[in-house]
Amino acid sequence: MLQQTPEQFFKEVDLNRTHLLTFCGQEAKQKNPMMDGIEKFLLKWGFINVDTTFCSQWEMFLICFVRLDLKPMIANVQSKSIAKGKFNVVGNKGGLCVSFSLGGRIFNFIGCHLIHAPKNFIKRNVMISELVQEFNLHRPQKEKTVGLEIDTLAEFAFIVGDMNYRLNSTYTEYATR
Repeated sequence: MLQQTPEQFFKEVDLNRTHLLTFCGQEAKQKNPMMDGIEKFLLKWGFINVDTTFCSQWEMFLICFVRLDLKPMIANVQSKSIAKGKFNVVGNKGGLCVSFSLGGRIFNFIGCHLIHAPKNFIKRNVMISELVQEFNLHRPQKEKTVGLEIDTLAEFAFIVGDMNYRLNSTYTEYATR
């Protein structure tokens, strides 16, 4: 995580016009002091964690903040983590999901850390596809939704994180196109 004060971190953000903030981090073994500082800073600006939990697994975290005046409109907060590291047990690769409804609309945030190395392009595609399929939050029990993935069921779905995709060409090759 960046070594900045929360004031420096949010210098360019107009928090008066912001309603929702989500942070996803990788290679952070636990909730660190900077994240605690951000949480305290945001509370002064009228933001609160949508849940009392800090969704994390071994080296990843995902946390969502909402303006205090919107907190009564938050319902059905759910979170889940899925390890995709060695033997699908180790949590250095995989994903986290925080899902909730805000004013009756479903928001899904998926934070991921996918397999690295340029040659693993197909494995990355498979891993993100599996994660999206395996997060079964806010899945209504209706025939029309069978087979639909979590990102299809939400009005707002965000997939963020360290996806480890690489460009297969140089900047110069892309710039000349």
